[in-house]
Amino acid sequence: MPDPITPDTVRALIAKATPGPWECFQDASYYDMWLVRQVHDRTFGQGFHLINGDEAAALRDLLNREVLKG
Repeated sequence: MPDPITPDTVRALIAKATPGPWECFQDASYYDMWLVRQVHDRTFGQGFHLINGDEAAALRDLLNREVLKG
């Protein structure tokens, strides 16, 4: 089982993030995991795969909030 998302992990993701907007959806082509990615980015291997839909939505909201603030 993967490690839980910690505050340090979230800070690292935000630092890595580029301007959004961000979206999340269940990715059937990746073991039905949840993908958080930029809306217009279709590049393979980009974004963040998560197991839990609630965590994916929270990460999407956080990234969108940070993008708007920045």
